Amino acid sequence: MSCRVLECDYRITNNYNNHYNKVVNQKRGWAIGTDIIGVQKPVCNVIAHSSGTVIKVVDYMDNTNMKNDREGWGFGNYVVILHGQRADGKWIATEYCHLAHVNNVKIGQKVSKGQVLGFIGNTGASYGAHLHFSYRVYSVKPTITNVHNKSIFVWENPEKYLDTDLPLINENCEYKINGLDYSAVFNPEYYLNAYSDLRNAFGSDYNKAWEHFKQYGMKESRQAHKDFNVSIYRDNYEDLKRAFGSNIPAYYKHYCEYGKNEGRNAVMSLIEDYAKSTIPNRFKVKVNGVQKAAYTNYKSACNYANSIGGVVVDGNNGKQIYP
Repeated sequence: MSCRVLECDYRITNNYNNHYNKVVNQKRGWAIGTDIIGVQKPVCNVIAHSSGTVIKVVDYMDNTNMKNDREGWGFGNYVVILHGQRADGKWIATEYCHLAHVNNVKIGQKVSKGQVLGFIGNTGASYGAHLHFSYRVYSVKPTITNVHNKSIFVWENPEKYLDTDLPLINENCEYKINGLDYSAVFNPEYYLNAYSDLRNAFGSDYNKAWEHFKQYGMKESRQAHKDFNVSIYRDNYEDLKRAFGSNIPAYYKHYCEYGKNEGRNAVMSLIEDYAKSTIPNRFKVKVNGVQKAAYTNYKSACNYANSIGGVVVDGNNGKQIYP
């Protein structure tokens, strides 16, 4: 199988669940991740999964084995890369451990997807040449001084990302079309959780979810944010229906550009259920502006208006409400 962290096909030699059980349940060991080696070449180049910024490097452990570094960790030569944020605001980093050597990578350096970080090795607390690959999720943005502070991060299973994108919002944590920010109507986590077809097709790939939303989701009137339902937004405002008609993507654009700042409601219907009204003689039936009758019951008013070619006007505000 192809792999995003090795320059060769890979095989898992010790999976995440085994590491988790050893560290969490058996209280042995100190790192949770996945051990992998190359298939055709058991040792090969280790490469950056995705672009990011290097926040930790240990590069002085060449030719060591079963020895901790100066800070007491058994990762051997290793690199930690900070990639960005998920939709929930948490920060994602990947870690590459037990490298034979580090390939001119320094703290603070920007690295690109596929850039060589080093070579599979056996440095640190290791029982054979392999790559220990970890996926860290931080509650706050980590720095070089707190990268190993366990109070701000957890290890999560990296195996689903060995050959797929990380669940990043995107490089700038924004979703834009022609410079307009669509984050008010699009949240990738919400979108994928709301539709099983998208979850089955894209898994946790936020970038693919965004591409789907741009190309198909808006045209299909899909809801991609808890605070925006395009059908409700359209039905709540006659000015928008007159302006945009059946051009559904235009409603999403309007809300991002104007509607949200104007305080327009896109989650709760503002259309009153007139059938529940009990106000006496509220519904006025008129023909050419002349009132012909008044009804307490909305349905009765509509039936009479139909029979004489008239309209129903709301006596509370003077607006025509039927047809």
